[in-house]
Amino acid sequence: MNTILKTSLINFPNIINRLKPNTFHLKNNIGNNIKNNIRNNIRNITYYTLDHEFIKYKSDDNTAKIGITHYAKNTLGEIVFIEKDYEIGDKVNVDDEVVTLESTKATGVLIIPIEGEIIEYNDELIDNLDDYNEMNIKKENNYWLVKLQLEKKIDTSMFLCDTEYIESVSYTHLTLPTKRI
Repeated sequence: MNTILKTSLINFPNIINRLKPNTFHLKNNIGNNIKNNIRNNIRNITYYTLDHEFIKYKSDDNTAKIGITHYAKNTLGEIVFIEKDYEIGDKVNVDDEVVTLESTKATGVLIIPIEGEIIEYNDELIDNLDDYNEMNIKKENNYWLVKLQLEKKIDTSMFLCDTEYIESVSYTHLTLPTKRI
């Protein structure tokens, strides 16, 4: 083996060792930043159902806040009374009607899309219907009605993301049957 190559191979580990701490540090910082961004984005994700409920899922404590969407609220009109159909501590199943919303136009219900135990109602909102009737689409997630403690992680593939939900509502508007006079 020629002496230049031999010397390079001998020094190569030293060069790598000098680079490793910096490279390792850089990789860790990039990796940690990516992990933190993903965690922060995934920790509080909002999902939607075709029945116009939203689920604000919090994966770190496995809870979900559930409410009706801005679209459903506008369809119902002015809410005049909200009735809680279950007590805190009750277990609820998929398709249970947990909250009844009476409005000037119709009566609607909050249908639970996931199983869990009711740990809280948004009493501040339920007791102040003026605030609820002023629902702003940008702050829709603040208008949750019930909070559940989930027994297991939710299967997110069953739900829509925000863009899919918006598309479904837009599609519904475009394809509603109309009567011609």
